[in-house]
Amino acid sequence: MSQPRLVQSTELSFKSRYGTVLQAFRDGKGTEEQLRELLANAKNHELYPDQLRAMMKDSKILEFAEDLCHLGATYLGYGSTILSTILLRKSHEDIFVLNFSFSLSQTPEWDETIDLFRELLRGNNNNSNNNKSLMLAVDCDAVGQLLDKVYICHYRNSRVVVEDLLEHRKVLMSNCTMQYDSDALDRSMTIKPVSRRPVKVSCPNSSCDQSLRCQWVCASCCCLVEYGHVDDRLYCDCGATPFYRWTFKCRDQTHGTKWSPYDRSTLAQLLDKLTPFDELNILILG
Repeated sequence: MSQPRLVQSTELSFKSRYGTVLQAFRDGKGTEEQLRELLANAKNHELYPDQLRAMMKDSKILEFAEDLCHLGATYLGYGSTILSTILLRKSHEDIFVLNFSFSLSQTPEWDETIDLFRELLRGNNNNSNNNKSLMLAVDCDAVGQLLDKVYICHYRNSRVVVEDLLEHRKVLMSNCTMQYDSDALDRSMTIKPVSRRPVKVSCPNSSCDQSLRCQWVCASCCCLVEYGHVDDRLYCDCGATPFYRWTFKCRDQTHGTKWSPYDRSTLAQLLDKLTPFDELNILILG
């Protein structure tokens, strides 16, 4: 029997029994205890409104999880292996983790985040087996994790690369971005030179507007890229990288999807001409 018909049948049965017991009570043939027992049994029934609401919620979560699993995700919920254990296995270079709670399904970022995760799943299915990422959907209600917002976290070699992929993409879409050669990055360079200068140069792609001096952000950490000046390195929150080990992609629609490199000597000249940050004159009133 379908769920709606089962609910309707149960409701009719309860009304019939309730009417019989209530009439008997009014005629002096029934007892108050019989009425209490009938109501108690109804509250304990699997189709009592509270149980129905819980059942509907569980059904929606199950349907949601099955949809993601069908697209290639692995669902982590009650009794599943915990995320930290999976990360320690290092079975995949890249792991994308959707952290969700159905209590957040009405929040503004829910639809965008879920759509992005489905997009990632479909793209991952087109990759060869050797290049596939591990796609995890973590039910934070089931694993006992408090969640403020639904988000996708990108791990590479078990380290967080991007904390919130949706927000990260929005930043990239609204800025001109630079990408460093990961082999050349020095993560130990956490202290930036005082005399550093913000990188404001035109895009090296010949199809783009060469008169536009763009302000560039790092494609990984989304912070401003700054020229060290004293050591010929470019700095961001990821660390420091030699200036010639970067590629560029601006917002110009003619740029396309590929990253464009600069001629080393040309970029060196442009960087040497950069001006420092505007000095702030602070007047302290005493």
